[in-house]
Amino acid sequence: MLDDAALADQLAHGKVEGGPVDMLGFQLFVGTDSNEQPVIWVKNGLRDGLHLAIAIPFSREEVEAKRGAFA
Repeated sequence: MLDDAALADQLAHGKVEGGPVDMLGFQLFVGTDSNEQPVIWVKNGLRDGLHLAIAIPFSREEVEAKRGAFA
């Protein structure tokens, strides 16, 4: 769980490739963190709510290979 400052830091030092996508009560961002690990960030829209970062346990190459397998 991330507070406002931690989320802002991760978004500033990572690479946001998609988003924000507004989902009414929250926003989604997709990209890579400062270590180039794929990640999904969920920004809580509620006052004083905590945010979430979900790391994807695959490298970018593995994600692209899996995406190609289902095309």
